[in-house]
Amino acid sequence: MKLATPEVLAAVEDLYRVFAIYPLPGWTDPCLHCHSENEERQLRAFPLRELGSEQLRYYAGDALLVWGDEATFKHFLPRLFELYVTVSQPSLELTDPEILFSKFRHGKWHLWPEEEINAVRRLTHAIWHAVLENQPDPDDAPYDIDCYLCSIAQAEDDLEPYLQEWLMGDDLERCFALSSFLLASSGNAFWEGRDVPYQQLKNWLRSEQVRQKLSWAIRRVYAPELKEEFKAALATLSQPAPSAR
Repeated sequence: MKLATPEVLAAVEDLYRVFAIYPLPGWTDPCLHCHSENEERQLRAFPLRELGSEQLRYYAGDALLVWGDEATFKHFLPRLFELYVTVSQPSLELTDPEILFSKFRHGKWHLWPEEEINAVRRLTHAIWHAVLENQPDPDDAPYDIDCYLCSIAQAEDDLEPYLQEWLMGDDLERCFALSSFLLASSGNAFWEGRDVPYQQLKNWLRSEQVRQKLSWAIRRVYAPELKEEFKAALATLSQPAPSAR
């Protein structure tokens, strides 16, 4: 799925602007039981915008857990998310998106200065908009709709703005995203511990708004296979809600 839309790239540039005040420390303080000094030196091998996933992948997984503090994470944040939206396989080349987005929660980003919070939210909404505007690829399993939404839920406790955006507009892409989500077998372990946003999602899926959106899609399409897909997705709403854990 294409994430590097003009809107997303503009949000990344805004991250560079806002977080430019955080310099690279002389020592990023990794746990030396977990990482080597050579891995730490890789973070200072090139200027920030020239660092690749090969230099950042170890830090991306362990930042704020066993590697560095909040200020250090803010220094690398723009480049980490630039790579996330531009490399071909983020999970393999960097880290799972859910892990990367969880860094905001570990860094208590809701307590950051307002300009920083707004820059992060500009990025998450731009990414979500890019996801909704692209028809899901059935073969793109590591980056399905559940993965993207669960990633955002690692940072956000309130998914309501993202769920409402899902219903906006009269385009079928958002309906395809909805049917794909409903028909896919859940099981994303990263929902574990995110009970509040996950329950919010389950309640929303059973809302009349979602039913109306799928009913509209059934009336809108003419291809029999697409009509059947939307009908099947609508039928799932009458079944007991599946557990993601």
